[in-house]
Amino acid sequence: MAGDSNKKCKYCGNIFYKRSNQCQSHFERMTYCSKKCQHKSMVGSTRKKSSLEKQSETLRKISKYYKKSKELYEYLYIKNRLSLKQIAHKFGLNDASLYCHFKRIGIQTRPQKTSMKNGSESVNWRGGVYLADGYLRLSSGKMVHRILAERVLRRRLKENEVVHHIDGDRANNKNNNLLITTKSYHMWLHRMIDLKNNKQLFGEAY
Repeated sequence: MAGDSNKKCKYCGNIFYKRSNQCQSHFERMTYCSKKCQHKSMVGSTRKKSSLEKQSETLRKISKYYKKSKELYEYLYIKNRLSLKQIAHKFGLNDASLYCHFKRIGIQTRPQKTSMKNGSESVNWRGGVYLADGYLRLSSGKMVHRILAERVLRRRLKENEVVHHIDGDRANNKNNNLLITTKSYHMWLHRMIDLKNNKQLFGEAY
């Protein structure tokens, strides 16, 4: 009603008045006396529920079904051999929440079956050693030639120490093919090898 200075709240029924600094057109569009009443009117409607409301609803559902006896859960889980997921679906619960509840009330859960096997039981097992960038590595990622060098030295390699393959074959980790040297000498050694190879390819003029 245009021009009226008071209205009735659609939710609580209280009379509210137009403020002196409030626009008349804005006041005419108002149907609730406050944001609180507007929010309350929306609860239970078709609006999208907030995460907090969903959580509260889940907790209410869980507390309702968790009042069921331990004997019932044991009958379904142990005697009937139903899975956690099947029991949770039966009562409209989350299987992870039901698992935690089983732990609290002392029901021993069965180990989960996995189709994937690790280590030597895996179909992809190749002895724990694989080839990467020409180097042999263990499944842990460590380089085999560095491990062999440390065994000979009976200590860890220093930060400035590297292991050089004399014949150039990175996969050949025989003792007579490994040379322990510093990083600077290793770089110089490779420069000399490259220079020698280039001379053989392009002659002395290179």
